[in-house]
Amino acid sequence: MYKQGRIGHFVHLKQLFKSSASLVFSGKTADLAVESCTNNPKEVEPGDAYFAVTPVRSRFFENTTEIDEESPFYSYPANWSDDELSQAVWLAIKNGCKVVIADRVIDGLPVPLLVVPYPEESYGVCIHALWDNPGKGLTLIGVSGTYGKTTTSYLIAGMLAESGSPVGLIGTLGVFDGEKVYPSTQTTPQPDELAYWLMRMVANGCSHAIIEISSQAIAEFHLAGLSFDAICLTNIRRNHLDYHGTVESYRRTKMLAFRSLKKKGIAICNADDRVTAAILPLIDHPVLTVGVRNPCEVAGMSIDRNIGDQTFLITAGNETVPLSTKMIGDENLYNCLTATALGIGLGIDLRVAVRGIERVKSVPGRLERIDCGQPFGVFVDSAPTPESLAGSLRTLRKVVSGRLFCVLGIDESSPNTIVNPGSVELLCKTLKNWADVSVLTADELRSPDGTVDQVSAEKIVQELSEHHVQVIETRPEAIHWALSNASPDDCVLIVGRGCTDFQRFLEAEDINLCDRPFVKSWLYEANYELRMMNYELT
Repeated sequence: MYKQGRIGHFVHLKQLFKSSASLVFSGKTADLAVESCTNNPKEVEPGDAYFAVTPVRSRFFENTTEIDEESPFYSYPANWSDDELSQAVWLAIKNGCKVVIADRVIDGLPVPLLVVPYPEESYGVCIHALWDNPGKGLTLIGVSGTYGKTTTSYLIAGMLAESGSPVGLIGTLGVFDGEKVYPSTQTTPQPDELAYWLMRMVANGCSHAIIEISSQAIAEFHLAGLSFDAICLTNIRRNHLDYHGTVESYRRTKMLAFRSLKKKGIAICNADDRVTAAILPLIDHPVLTVGVRNPCEVAGMSIDRNIGDQTFLITAGNETVPLSTKMIGDENLYNCLTATALGIGLGIDLRVAVRGIERVKSVPGRLERIDCGQPFGVFVDSAPTPESLAGSLRTLRKVVSGRLFCVLGIDESSPNTIVNPGSVELLCKTLKNWADVSVLTADELRSPDGTVDQVSAEKIVQELSEHHVQVIETRPEAIHWALSNASPDDCVLIVGRGCTDFQRFLEAEDINLCDRPFVKSWLYEANYELRMMNYELT
């Protein structure tokens, strides 16, 4: 990555951190002279950059053998012992490290040591400073929340494009740097990647950048060094308890996103979301609220909804404008309202904002409709949790007059499943309440010996014993069965990651199967065969 760009901005550490850190040289407090940072104060070469002790997980160097002279920064687990840390620091210094940033005193170092409360936060600040803070050349928009981050980000991008603002986007489905789309490994990348992509956006002429903000990224200081002009909070539900431990901890973490907001930055919040509404008095920034039921600045009122689109009115002040979108459901209504409120906060005309939102026909894997001329509805949805699945099924239940099929992976080892030991009961309740036919597949990802763990399958089948359920071994066969048995006015919801390629095993051969193209291929072939049959009969 760094071969395409260059860190070339000199950073004075004492000025950068000011009173938030103490400087130690050989175990004693000392002043940090400019020339102590680098041999050439005009330029920082890779290998001469700072050393940070940080718990940023995916950037761990698990052992000192991974240190090399090509890395501009070194990062280590914060739970290392003093001996492990000292060994790593000395090896980094041997490879050219000029300054050490840590959360503890390390005696006897021949280079300046900056002791800070949170090295991982300092790491982010340093990274952006060394890239000359590219985020300052952009209007930064953050989108956080339990659900709706990706869809809202896409809607905002469409709105900004309609208003004539070149925009970049960083999120779950990839990174758009203003010219090309690149795959992403995290919803919110770490500071070094964020700085790099923001630099690319500036170089490509972007005026705005949209960044999806995950709760894990907030907890791990991925936003350190950035100041946002606006942050949208779509909702706060129950999620990621395996990481945060408790619901309260998760909610507090979400709230911390606003500490990255500029003093006069705008917060966009959902007044109808119970938890968000409760924290509104705690947000010390200008706030625009959206809603359907409660008083708010940007309100929506549903007019019509069917399986293909929905229309609602958006009211802001004395102006009311209709908005028609092919993305159905209450959650998407709120996503559209959030994007609209942001547009108003940025000074975009309401009608221009609506036109931009209407440009976005769908978002990959987000209750995405697949229409190939078939007489029944087909949707692909990522639905990572039983709660999100319930929302999608409720949305479809309101517009489907026939049966509602749900194709769902139930192998816990699959990247395509929403099953975990604590979710079986809630998942079964969701399927009982909203789906007419559950099509379960346990062969999402076989183990190397070819066996499949049927524990989850047995639990779910037992719970759904009085419900119409089909258990089919492979995902392709399960999708085929559901599509083959759907009648006119029925609807098939295929739950998984319809926007991503996955490795599957079918008849002992490796294949790549992505839900969307697989479903389209099947539907086009089925429609062709039906047309040929009708032709022969006439």
